[in-house]
Amino acid sequence: MGFQSTVRIDQTDAVVGEVRFGSPMSVQPANLLSTAQANNVVGRAFQHVPASDLDVTADAQAAGIFAGILIHPKAYALVGTTVGTLEASLQINNNTTVELLTQGTITVSLATAGNIGDFVYYNFSTGVLSAAAPTANAPAGTTRLPGGFVTRQNIPTAGLAYIKVGVVA
Repeated sequence: MGFQSTVRIDQTDAVVGEVRFGSPMSVQPANLLSTAQANNVVGRAFQHVPASDLDVTADAQAAGIFAGILIHPKAYALVGTTVGTLEASLQINNNTTVELLTQGTITVSLATAGNIGDFVYYNFSTGVLSAAAPTANAPAGTTRLPGGFVTRQNIPTAGLAYIKVGVVA
């Protein structure tokens, strides 16, 4: 191993799925039960599985009833991506008890650029988050996170963003 040859000027802002700024928050426990386990990713939105109290899904089997955003990436066992590896991953296996954020400020990965104040939407089929101006229509196949909007900084391309989610009944 050689000597360090690069000095990074910027620190990493955050990790996807971490709750930010000590904001008031509400969370609930749930059991992951997605048809496509590849959608069980920290920082994505989940929906309630029909006729189940605790099961949630990140895919289209649900009727779009928001359950929360999967949080706490450092709290789950790392099982690797293939047998015999411990590669980094934000994907969680089905039948894992997880914590979902229903209210608070969180770091997520947006699939689109976003500006402070833009609404945040989630895709029914994957749980992937995106942003759009408040005056724009919801992107196809999505619905707005309850009270969800981009906060703190503008993001010129897809990537890390801080969003606020609030329960709106």
